[in-house]
Amino acid sequence: MHSLLRADTLETCVLTRSQYNIIMDLKEIDGLRGIWERMGRVRANPAANLPDLWLEVETMEYMAEGLLLYCPMATDPDGTTTFDLDNVLMILGRYEDVTTIPGWLAPERTLYRIDASRLLPDEVELDPVEYD
Repeated sequence: MHSLLRADTLETCVLTRSQYNIIMDLKEIDGLRGIWERMGRVRANPAANLPDLWLEVETMEYMAEGLLLYCPMATDPDGTTTFDLDNVLMILGRYEDVTTIPGWLAPERTLYRIDASRLLPDEVELDPVEYD
């Protein structure tokens, strides 16, 4: 069992342009933002108007990455938000894909705080062209 993660101890990540498109989907497609709002507005910064947490899960059963829309949260006595990743997790991935993952079955996961100050270029992997 993992301990609760504190918002002030999370590493940051810079999104690529294609990853950032997931945030644009959340802003533009009816209903997606509503899911996040109805599920409690999980975020590291209490003043954030959009999700600011990126979750990567990689196990034999589950492979997903995207915006964290839901996980149980609490507030420590000092006012710091904590996240329980051993419970049910809801992620918004590419192509408007909302995935629910039982956290207790996905121990290989990493939660990041999104650095919204810049974007990274997308990595393009092309196979070499084969000629007959």
